[in-house]
Amino acid sequence: MNENALPSGTRATSRRERFWEGEPRVEAEQVAGWTIPEIVLQRMHREPEGRVYGVPDGSGYRYVCWGEFGSQVSEISVGLAELGVEAGDRVAIMGDACLGWVTSDYAVLGARAVTVGIYQTSSVHEIAHILRDSRPRVFVAHRAEHLDRALKAAEEGHRPDLFILITGDVPATDNDTVTILSLAAVRETGKVALTREPARFEAMVAALRDGDPIRIVYTSGTTGNPKGAVYSHKNWMLVGEQWVLRFPAIRHEEIKTVAFLSPSHVSPAMLIQIAPLVSKLVPHFVVPGEGLTDVFKSVRPHLIGMTPRFFQKLAVQLVLAQENLPHPLRSLHRLAMRIGRSFIHAKWRGETANRLDLALLTLARRLLFRPLLATVGMDQVRRAQTGSAMMPIEVAALWAIWGVDLREAYGITEAAFAVAYQPDPFPRPGNIGRPLTPQPGTEVRLGEDGELLVRSPMVFNGYWENAEATAKVFKDGWYHSGDLVEWSEFGDLQLIGRKNDAISTAGGKTVNPAEIENALKVSAYISEAIVIGAGEKFLTALVEIEYESVAAWARNNGSSFDSYAELSADPQVVSLLKTEIDAANAKLGRVQQVKVFRVLDESLESVPGALTSGRKVKRRVVHERYAALIESMYDRSETMLLVKHSGPMEAFRQ
Repeated sequence: MNENALPSGTRATSRRERFWEGEPRVEAEQVAGWTIPEIVLQRMHREPEGRVYGVPDGSGYRYVCWGEFGSQVSEISVGLAELGVEAGDRVAIMGDACLGWVTSDYAVLGARAVTVGIYQTSSVHEIAHILRDSRPRVFVAHRAEHLDRALKAAEEGHRPDLFILITGDVPATDNDTVTILSLAAVRETGKVALTREPARFEAMVAALRDGDPIRIVYTSGTTGNPKGAVYSHKNWMLVGEQWVLRFPAIRHEEIKTVAFLSPSHVSPAMLIQIAPLVSKLVPHFVVPGEGLTDVFKSVRPHLIGMTPRFFQKLAVQLVLAQENLPHPLRSLHRLAMRIGRSFIHAKWRGETANRLDLALLTLARRLLFRPLLATVGMDQVRRAQTGSAMMPIEVAALWAIWGVDLREAYGITEAAFAVAYQPDPFPRPGNIGRPLTPQPGTEVRLGEDGELLVRSPMVFNGYWENAEATAKVFKDGWYHSGDLVEWSEFGDLQLIGRKNDAISTAGGKTVNPAEIENALKVSAYISEAIVIGAGEKFLTALVEIEYESVAAWARNNGSSFDSYAELSADPQVVSLLKTEIDAANAKLGRVQQVKVFRVLDESLESVPGALTSGRKVKRRVVHERYAALIESMYDRSETMLLVKHSGPMEAFRQ
């Protein structure tokens, strides 16, 4: 490849080598001028046989190397240009994590267009909002079900000029205003064009600039309609370097990870797409519908990133497996767990390690816990990461005892990087770590009310065509996150909750529901808790059971059930949950205690729109769906008495 044809061609070799081979350091100068398609071209020519992605092929995985990957990106990119995609156009991509998602995205950037990520579980209504807001010229769908939802959403508002299907046969349509092509056909169009103009893609890349917008990432919409956060090449290239700073081994070693979350959102996009650009991290895609533990057992990853919910579910599975071991082995595990708890708790208290405990725990990890972890494919994990919600301390302790180095990070849609991260092995839980260094130009501070403020070249560039919303969160160059934090005595940041989620009770007390909910979710039997009480005399909660552990407990206690609803309504289960909530209340202040609760008769995952893709609760949706259940927790007799005597007041309500 003629490097002089690229915008980086005049850069000094020393800076090039520092970018590829030097110590990780997140600084704007390091990535100045670089664009994502340029990196793809560089690696395509520098290491065509280097592995970049693992793709399921039925019996296992085949590896896509940089040469093949770069060819796919260039051909699809030129194909899109041939089909009329121009600089600044938006191209929506919806689907699971797959090779076609990534190649389509990078191809869009090569055409100097902007990718709009849409999560694969988005409803027709949610897709329609994004289409109206971003007005994409093209819509790329992973599978037929995604295409079907996109076509229905297009009827509610904006209709893209072209629909592209990544996998499966293109369906016939009697609508002559709808054009649908396969991704393979788009690629073939580009391939033919490149036979006429072999240097066309390189010329397209040469026209790119590092400040060009490349992605619109829509917020989860927990507090209203989702807004589109806009990012540039420079923003995301810096985040790739931060990944190397957090886990330097990926720069020089082939490290396997699993790509099971859609790259339509920031965190999985950084792990699946951006980190591999500047490292030897090899994501392995998942067959849709395949169990996560089956994938882990097949891949045996070295690095994993999951939400606390996933780690909790796997921990429950492993605890139950330990309890079901034959008697002699079960006794050994219980003894090893006691030793592990003693050692880990002492470590977290800052005490000097007991050498005997350490030696015994090391032996137990090798002989007992590694085989246990192998049952879920996690015996080779060197680093585990979680975020998006607080990790229950008891769950973190289990993974630490078993020998999994699990660290928490804090990030948000509007800041693609880890604003805070736990840098030390087997860290003390209950915090989100601290800002990483060295990261010139990146600053974190707390506002007067404890709000987390961030200033960094990795922060987004503003909301798509929404200057008013952008102005609300940017003040004097600082991004206002809306999250409340505080410094711990150990110098770590502790996440308290959202400013807008604070509850003011009828007694004038203000409480943060997240703190109480986290205390309730410490229980192995509670999957989710939603605290209620704005304007009320006391707090109540809706509780979602942790199905696996509750089901096991119920069976062991003689209960029988045929459904989720029957299990959640079982009087013994309700009594169990009351005991767990009472235990949490004992550690909370009086005004924070939950006085009454109700158990949901369905999983929130089955409730449309109740959870974000990161499994955060959309409080408005939950409050609306369970309004009657919430109302049943409060005695309105006093209010009804007053209403009876005051007469109708509707005319005075605003």
